[in-house]
Amino acid sequence: LSVVRRDFQYNVVNCMVPQATFEAPEEVCVGSNLTLKQSTPGAKSVEWYLGEPGAENLIAKGDSVNLTFPSAGKNRITLYYEKGTACQSTFSVVIDAVAIDVISLPLAGQNSVVCRGANFEVNIQNKEANRSLTYDWQTNGNLVSGQGSSLATFKMDAPTLVTLNLSNVLGCKSTLIFPVAIHPSIQSNINSGVQLCRDVPTVTNANFNKDLSYSWLPQNGLSNPSIGNPVITLNSSQIYSVKITNPETKCDTTISFSAIVKPFGADPGIDTLSTVCYNVGKQINPKFNNSLIYSWSPAKGLSETNKGNPSVMLKESMSYSVKIQNPASGCDTTITVRVEVSPMLPVVELDTTLDFCPGIPKKVNLPESS
Repeated sequence: LSVVRRDFQYNVVNCMVPQATFEAPEEVCVGSNLTLKQSTPGAKSVEWYLGEPGAENLIAKGDSVNLTFPSAGKNRITLYYEKGTACQSTFSVVIDAVAIDVISLPLAGQNSVVCRGANFEVNIQNKEANRSLTYDWQTNGNLVSGQGSSLATFKMDAPTLVTLNLSNVLGCKSTLIFPVAIHPSIQSNINSGVQLCRDVPTVTNANFNKDLSYSWLPQNGLSNPSIGNPVITLNSSQIYSVKITNPETKCDTTISFSAIVKPFGADPGIDTLSTVCYNVGKQINPKFNNSLIYSWSPAKGLSETNKGNPSVMLKESMSYSVKIQNPASGCDTTITVRVEVSPMLPVVELDTTLDFCPGIPKKVNLPESS
């Protein structure tokens, strides 16, 4: 048997190192700065480490450390007094860096394009439901509804930046920006109105934009209410509402279109009923208007067809259509004129052989008329 003896030496020292400790918040905002200070001075060496045990890194030496939190997440901070000695003392705290985390529709920073005058809606969803947010919308005067809430609506009359300032109970802040552009204005080339003559088909808007869609209301008097240039035929003035849509952008606008029926502008001076004797020429319409243009149809029995007061010689009654044009207004009208022929007087054959004495009455027997 062999005997092995080992001698052990124990060095006993008197540790006078205080307990390492410091005060720190449980949560801070991402992007904030924080200074931590030791609470119990007296150690020969003071070191600050960041990270979990086994993967921690020295970040400072001395009584305090300045920290920044660039991203969200948990951060373990450990304070060592006389690290690596028999009298080592440690104190560790986990600080949670908090960021405002939301989902926005549309995405913040994404360019949106809307129609002029349309509503633009922004919806914010808070991913941390247990930590409420304050919503401060910068309205630029166009907020329709939603100040102080997660859903806001804006009326877009011009390009703008919609800005939302967010904050939570920790004092963390975040700003979201939503750029909003406006689709180009609709160029329809539709006139504001037209003047037309009564019951005369009139073409409108010859240069209308064929790439757009049109809808006219009301539809009376229109050849087609779904095109930009309908033919309009009216006997009285009408105001139309025309909705114009760009099929590509889905933007629309509504304009007012006035169709004004012009008066004929003169007294035609035509009698609608005249009477003439059988096969005897007679001039009619003595009050005709010499500034107007007349056209009679048919020409039968008329001395002229382009005057207002032609002579008429007929053996039977007739109806004439008289088109009358007023060069001053550019309008025309058509009147029906009836010319009645009076019955022919009976023909009486007298005995021309009768003798009469001067100054002495004498009875003559006339034959009965048929």
